[in-house]
Amino acid sequence: MPKLNLKTASRIKNASGEIVALKAAGFSWIKPAPIGTPSFQTSDLGPYFRDPDALGARSVVTMSATLLMDADQTDNTVYLVGATAGTFAMQAIKSNGAIRMTVRADGAATTTNIDSAANAFTLGAQVKVVSCIDLVAGTMKAWADDVLIVDGTFAVATQFQTARNVLMLDKANGLQQFKGSVERLAVWFAATTDGVEPVSAPYKEITGNAATVNADAWKLGADAT
Repeated sequence: MPKLNLKTASRIKNASGEIVALKAAGFSWIKPAPIGTPSFQTSDLGPYFRDPDALGARSVVTMSATLLMDADQTDNTVYLVGATAGTFAMQAIKSNGAIRMTVRADGAATTTNIDSAANAFTLGAQVKVVSCIDLVAGTMKAWADDVLIVDGTFAVATQFQTARNVLMLDKANGLQQFKGSVERLAVWFAATTDGVEPVSAPYKEITGNAATVNADAWKLGADAT
């Protein structure tokens, strides 16, 4: 069977410059097989990501993480997306596969934690977790692969602690580091009530291959691979 010579084949590209069709002698026009979504691998030492700027006055946050936790994850409870000092967080618990939602509003010393049922995710399998914490409504919700897994309430408040910083993949300073494969992380200061990500652009999005995320301005810790 003849082989298609990619160096000499005619190409059709879309507006983004992606090749959408190829043709060469002896072949009809063919559509290239899609390339998988880029991802990066983390280790016990990183990378993790921290916003250099403080939160400011915020009262709602939506967080999204598409990733796969390795079976040899070291820390039992790890940050996926959150903020310093436990201001808000979406965490994963290795031992039982639960997702934990956390909020600490205004200057309150009290932290509210609500866990999903066990087995919301499986070690070694990719999952997409989306969550929303709305202080004004006093609600915390989370969805795993579009299934509602957390639906809780807490005392309403005005805003998150203003001097804190958004974190991704660890609690702070490399503690509770996530270990596994990461496709995408994102955060919005906007609400979702049904697990569908806000239509506005994220405040921050981490996605791409290792080279891309290692060059990100928020990146700390060891390089991704």
